Amino acid sequence: MPNNSNLSETEVDSASNSASHSTSFPESQSAYSYAEHSADACIVAGAEDYTGSFVALCLIGFLDAVEYGSVMPSLYGYIEQLNKGTGISDDSLSHQYGLILSVFSAASLLSKPLLGYLGDRRPFVETFLWTTLVAIAGNLLYFLTAFLVEDVAGNGNSSAFWLLLTSRILSGVGCANTALTFAFVARTVTPEQRTKKMSLLSLVKVSGLAMGPGFNAITARIDVTLGQLKIDEYNSPGLLVAIFQAVIILIVVLVLKEPPAYAKSNDESTSTTVADSNDERNGESSDTFSSTYTSHEVKVSMTTPLLLCFLNILCFNFFFGTLEATTTPVTQTAFDWSPLQISYVFMILTLIAVSLSIVVIVLSKCVEDRVFLLIACIFAIIGPMFARFTYFYNMSIPTFITGIIAWAVPASLAFASNRSLFSRLIEGSHQQGFYSSLLSVLASLGGIIGPNWVGLTIGSKPNENEDKHVRVAPVMYTGILVVSVIVLVANVMVLFIIPTEQPILAHASKNTEQDELEEGLLCETNDE
Repeated sequence: MPNNSNLSETEVDSASNSASHSTSFPESQSAYSYAEHSADACIVAGAEDYTGSFVALCLIGFLDAVEYGSVMPSLYGYIEQLNKGTGISDDSLSHQYGLILSVFSAASLLSKPLLGYLGDRRPFVETFLWTTLVAIAGNLLYFLTAFLVEDVAGNGNSSAFWLLLTSRILSGVGCANTALTFAFVARTVTPEQRTKKMSLLSLVKVSGLAMGPGFNAITARIDVTLGQLKIDEYNSPGLLVAIFQAVIILIVVLVLKEPPAYAKSNDESTSTTVADSNDERNGESSDTFSSTYTSHEVKVSMTTPLLLCFLNILCFNFFFGTLEATTTPVTQTAFDWSPLQISYVFMILTLIAVSLSIVVIVLSKCVEDRVFLLIACIFAIIGPMFARFTYFYNMSIPTFITGIIAWAVPASLAFASNRSLFSRLIEGSHQQGFYSSLLSVLASLGGIIGPNWVGLTIGSKPNENEDKHVRVAPVMYTGILVVSVIVLVANVMVLFIIPTEQPILAHASKNTEQDELEEGLLCETNDE
């Protein structure tokens, strides 16, 4: 595991080279002040190359999404198989299915703050390793449940339920480590590149969600018996994911580096920076930022922009959760689509998310995060409003597709931009992992609230013999519209109207720091 004790032996930013070499630099000003200010801004990605680590984080996020997407389609059939001959009712099966499915998200949600806390105090590699081991244990238990239940004579029903429930709890705890990936990026990537990297993480996760059900095309063909152990389409997803996670452990051990350490002493930070400044005056200029944090921690307070980031992540996940939850019942009633046809809708949603993530990655070099968030808020109103007034159970397929496209745009634009803004607001804090995990908690909470809102407000659907010219869930869409308007007003007020000292703008900050440096050097020269 990398030792962070040597990370303080780094050089000062090359911006100080813009000064004349004959200029004197007092310790309290110019090069030292700028280097200290730059380091306070969080990272700084310089000497260390974290490309391999970023690839490892992408694989972790991808696998988390693949696991959920591959286990979910097989779960209901697995429960039916395990309870075959027990006389359990369909309602009880559905109840078990709902509990086992939701406990994964609940376990992940509750674990994220703890993992964020540990991520700030323990090595990242250590945290990723033990959580991945927990996830492997959960998936192996899922795989072996059919074999274990057979050994519990006469108690298959309750034993199967509790074993599957436990397996999904373990998997949820293990996969909660994805909350640390964004904190890792915030500590190893410059602010100018952060939106791009976070967009890539979101893109990888969306791709995993899309490919997860595709793995069932492979597992559906599996039907092997090894002694008393039967491997089929229902339990094989657990084995397949466990194997992938074992590969991830190997990658983490070999590739993942520790992010820059938090410095421990202000005197140590000052002496190192001043020494590096002296080196520059002696002609030993540097081309990299320091890869450590300054010792004086920035205390993060719940400012209005920070609270806005929490509101955004909660609401945009709520929007996307309602979109996913309404797709199946609406298409089954309106078009009588099969599960395979419905999967095409989710493929469209995935393509939209991937395409917009690429757009954000390309434009993030010149477009501010708040612009992406504003566009997302506008579409968050357009999508539900279109559905509210045009969705009937006898609507045409193009009308339905237009609505879901407009509805899918907001989340795809907002996720990475909101994460990037959030990371700037907590720069300099020694608890970035913890704060990032709180953001992930609200993301999970929004994903849980969305489907429940659909269940409460979707209303009755016409049967085959009734007129289908009935509006689709008007109460549901009205509620979503109200939330969308609130989010739009909040973003406009906080990001565009109310003055703030918070680092909302990513691209302007670099120019401002350079102007401050040049101004300080000019004043210094005049004093001499």
